[in-house]
Amino acid sequence: RDALSRISGRGDTAAIALLNAFTTALDTALEAGELTGSSWAQLKFTCSSLLINLGDERLNRDAIESGIRCAQDAVERGSEPLLAQQLQYNVANGRSSLHKVNARDWKAAGPGLPPGLITLRDRELLRLLRRGFSDVGYSVVHQHVRGMALCNLGNELDHSGRWVEAYQAYVDALAADPTNGNAAGNAAEMLRNRAARGRGLPGHYAALYDRYREQALKYRDRTVELAGEEVAKRWDALPPSGSQGHVSHEGDPLDSYQQWIKRHRLALTLAVEGLGSDDLRWDSALIEGVTVPIEEPDPPRIFTSMNVLKAEYLVA
Repeated sequence: RDALSRISGRGDTAAIALLNAFTTALDTALEAGELTGSSWAQLKFTCSSLLINLGDERLNRDAIESGIRCAQDAVERGSEPLLAQQLQYNVANGRSSLHKVNARDWKAAGPGLPPGLITLRDRELLRLLRRGFSDVGYSVVHQHVRGMALCNLGNELDHSGRWVEAYQAYVDALAADPTNGNAAGNAAEMLRNRAARGRGLPGHYAALYDRYREQALKYRDRTVELAGEEVAKRWDALPPSGSQGHVSHEGDPLDSYQQWIKRHRLALTLAVEGLGSDDLRWDSALIEGVTVPIEEPDPPRIFTSMNVLKAEYLVA
């Protein structure tokens, strides 16, 4: 195991074949009674991590799939809770790497293919990997594992255009592990991109961006540990916005109903923190833009849907 870890760390081409041979030897040793179930599971976890990491680095589908199988074998046999969650994290991570390989292959086969179409083609795999990260992230295992899983969940949601849900995942990752500078950096970068669009509440997004940027810089060493030096340099390069915008509209601290709305993010608003404004209705959300054929005779249905949604929200 230690030798394979060193070989894998150097990126030797032979590492994938050696790892596959080693996993087969592990199964044989388990059947012969030469390994305990716990030792076998730990070794399978190590192999799955190395195979998935190597496969991701080289976009090698076979290595990634082998790594997923290693983790699934150990999950099915049963492991102690922390190791079981780490194995499930590996499965989700492997599926994320498979999505990258699929995207590369589809782009090569059809240059100019829109990213949204790639997402639709791979929606079942994306659903499974998001569910995997969510199951680990919202479990009761070690806070660092939860933080890593929720950060990855946020990345996947953001790549699918679901940026508000991604923001929540980053917030939850930092609640689980406040030292996760990578989650803070991802949250900052996402908010900076939203503020740059000039829609929604740019000042609010920029103020939050500054907060998460500072957290990413504070825990730079942890980012290096989790995601590597290159990612840490990305967060280093994020400039301060200098925004004077509101981080959050807190509402009346003595009003338990308002605080319940704020805590559960039930305000129908473009803000990602708090009630969005000091208005009593908290329903400032709007449709940023709609494109329809010029011959379309009626207003797009989404406007009607939005009005019904707001009406029902206010009644509730």
